[in-house]
Amino acid sequence: MLFDGKAKPGEESAAGAIYATQSGYAYPIEQMPDAVFADKILGDGVCIVPCDRRVYSPVDGMVANVSEKGYAFNICACDNAEVLVHIGVDTVKLPKGAFSPLVRAGQTVRRGELICLVDIQAIERAGLATHTAVVVDTRESIVWQRMPGKTKGGKTIIFYYQNRNDTTNEQERKRSDENAEQIIGSDATRND
Repeated sequence: MLFDGKAKPGEESAAGAIYATQSGYAYPIEQMPDAVFADKILGDGVCIVPCDRRVYSPVDGMVANVSEKGYAFNICACDNAEVLVHIGVDTVKLPKGAFSPLVRAGQTVRRGELICLVDIQAIERAGLATHTAVVVDTRESIVWQRMPGKTKGGKTIIFYYQNRNDTTNEQERKRSDENAEQIIGSDATRND
């Protein structure tokens, strides 16, 4: 069960939920300062502006790929949804060492498991944005509720998705879509 958008300690991950990869603040993916993500070319989701260096797995699943420099992770969730975690904007330009991956391809991970440590200052010194994109591949899944706001890495749900073949929760998804649009609309106009 969830309490204020957070899983209770020792509780299983919510079905179709993507959890925050980092502590910080989540925004709709359209606010990512990278057109590839903002235009949803790689999928739909959120971006997180992190407040510390720890990066956690957003789902239970298996690591399908880790970029050579350690700034991106593809994770196949237990229901086969493909989740991409991409740390920073244009971070491919950074030298090795700015990212310290703690997992490798083929490894099973649990939601909230530490998967990477990031040198946030190295990203900032290079003049790059620290935003982390967390997206699900929309060819097979539908993102139906995004939850912008403060996040706690591995604990806060940042969005829900549903596999395109699963129509069991269609009415609930439509109601949540309406609620999410109201939340996103009010959050986008709020000045923090």
